[in-house]
Amino acid sequence: MQDPYHQPPFEVIICRAVLAKEAYGLLIRLVVEYEESLGSGWASKRMEVPLAYWSSSDDPTQTKGVYPYPRRRTTLVIMEGEPRQEWEGFSNLTYQQTLKRIYGVASGSVRMRRALFVVHQIDRHFFAYFSLANHFLDPNSIRVDRPDYSNLSGALGFFGAITSDTLAISLPADLSPP
Repeated sequence: MQDPYHQPPFEVIICRAVLAKEAYGLLIRLVVEYEESLGSGWASKRMEVPLAYWSSSDDPTQTKGVYPYPRRRTTLVIMEGEPRQEWEGFSNLTYQQTLKRIYGVASGSVRMRRALFVVHQIDRHFFAYFSLANHFLDPNSIRVDRPDYSNLSGALGFFGAITSDTLAISLPADLSPP
């Protein structure tokens, strides 16, 4: 994280997390926090590192990021033994491209602050609502109705929870591309 240009681009930066037994889904993000010089001072800014960048065949100079999204946990909750870990991997090349983007969009000087691994743990009800709201529509389906999800009897809506844990890693002030 602190010296990405001296690591192979195919290296993978992995964030591992042991989830609470109540967690049904998760989202792991990598965010770079930096400061940009504005004439009168410094402004704190953030940019998320995607899983990958892709460009369309129409305009290869325009790239878009593919970001992590909430997903169901893959580990089982076990009563005995070592807890199992969930993980997300970010390539060093994508991390380098994000740093290059930061320096490219900044209008003034840039000072890197830290990299943040953010782990969101999602309970069953919130995940069920999210899944219905975002994954129900199929581009090949002719259905136009949307199902409602509620865990409150006689009401619309739901009661759910997300918790977030953050791990911060200090970065050198200058991580500009060589």
